[in-house]
Amino acid sequence: MKLEFFQDGLERPIILLYAGSRVEVDALRREVRSLANSEVHQVVIHQLPFIVSIEGCSLIAVANAQDLGILQAQNLPVFTWALQPSSWDNVEGLLEPFSEPPTSQERFQFLNPAGGPEVIYSTGRYW
Repeated sequence: MKLEFFQDGLERPIILLYAGSRVEVDALRREVRSLANSEVHQVVIHQLPFIVSIEGCSLIAVANAQDLGILQAQNLPVFTWALQPSSWDNVEGLLEPFSEPPTSQERFQFLNPAGGPEVIYSTGRYW
């Protein structure tokens, strides 16, 4: 699975997670579920063994008391994604269809319910 940042997205910049196998999506869902269940406080997504970071993009997911969305470090592709556990539960649910056999080749899903850049999971490098 790849992690890449696009400054010129749709209406706002985009952090794109894409091209993961069903096994990799399941592993990402487990990590997100651990945030939703308050088992861990943060997940360093760009350091997960199945993630390939493109051009130094880094993303740390954090369980927070409120939905802050994506915070960016001084115009670098370095991001913290802070959501409440209930929002992480929703993100995990939005990823679920990508764990199942595809009904079509090109699919994507918007994941960030809060502010900052959009986060999209996609089956390819598109949205």
